[in-house]
This record gives sequence, structure tokens and C-alpha cells, in this order.
Amino acid sequence: MTIKNYINKVLKDKKQKPIPKNTNLISDRYLKLAFDSVRERVLQLKKDKSLTKDETEILLLATNKAIDHGPLLDKYDDIDQRILDAQKILRKGRTKPNLSAALDLIMEREKGTKHAKRDWYRIADDYGVLTEGREPLEAIKELVRRYEFPSEQALIRGLKRFKKKTSDPVFIEALRTLPWLNEPDE
Repeated sequence: MTIKNYINKVLKDKKQKPIPKNTNLISDRYLKLAFDSVRERVLQLKKDKSLTKDETEILLLATNKAIDHGPLLDKYDDIDQRILDAQKILRKGRTKPNLSAALDLIMEREKGTKHAKRDWYRIADDYGVLTEGREPLEAIKELVRRYEFPSEQALIRGLKRFKKKTSDPVFIEALRTLPWLNEPDE
């Protein structure tokens, strides 16, 4: 008997619909049902009784899942504690230093660490390469996906700011084709 057959047997005992035969992946709902059934059997065990082969396999599966997911639970406890500590900091007031300290605590950064910045040189270079074979708007859409920007407008505004700051003629020429930026610079 397999785990699927054992689950079907438990479902039959509970007068529920069995898992279809063409289903290969067993959902967490069915595994929980099997784990609960084996848990009940383990609690009922006496010295003269033992688990069946199927129940032993399910017990081993549950144990392995617990071993795999145990460190995750520890990590969740750690995150919860960091959030509680951050809330204590924010109770002193929502000032910029307190907000920075709370965020550093939650993100596990050292105090005063600079936040990550975008590599505009790389983004502008990618834009120049992508516009060689495509329309500028298609290149913008690709860069939004690649660099996980919230919107096309956010990327275009950032590239426009970068164009104002840079003195490199290669980047200036590449960024000249930006959509919606044909108006004179402010």
C-alpha cells in the first residue's frame, strides 16, 4: 500500500471522497489528514501493538518534513522577535533616526548601513544595448522586468535624472531615445 492508498483508506473511513487515481501530487490538506490519523494511532499504541508499514512510512515522512521545516520555524521566531524589538523603538516616536534604527533591526543590518542603490550605469548601458534592435518602449518594458522597477515611469524618471548627472557622451546619446523625454530638460 502507498501513502496515497493509506490516505484514501482514511478518507473512506471518514466517508469523504478519495484522491483521484490520476493525481500524483498529494496536497498538504491530505498529508495533514494522514499525519493526524497516524498521530491518533501512535497515541493509541500499547506494548503489544505496532504500526503498519504504511503508517510507518507516513510517520517517517512527517518526521522528515518536521526536520526540513524546523529551522524555518526558528527563523520565523527570530523575525517575530526583531519586529517586536522594532515596535519598541518606534514607540519612542516615529522620527527618522527611530525609523532607520527599526528598519535596520528588521533587515538585520548593522546600524547606519547605507541602503542599496541602483546601478544606473549598468541600467543605462543595458538600455543602450536593448534599443539597438527594438523600440525604446520595448526596451523600457524589458528593463522594468529585469531590474524589478515598480513602473515604467519610475525607470524613465530615474534614467532622466541619471542623464542629467552623467557627462559620458555614450550614455547621453543612448538615453536621447527615451520615450516621453523629447521635451527640453528642465
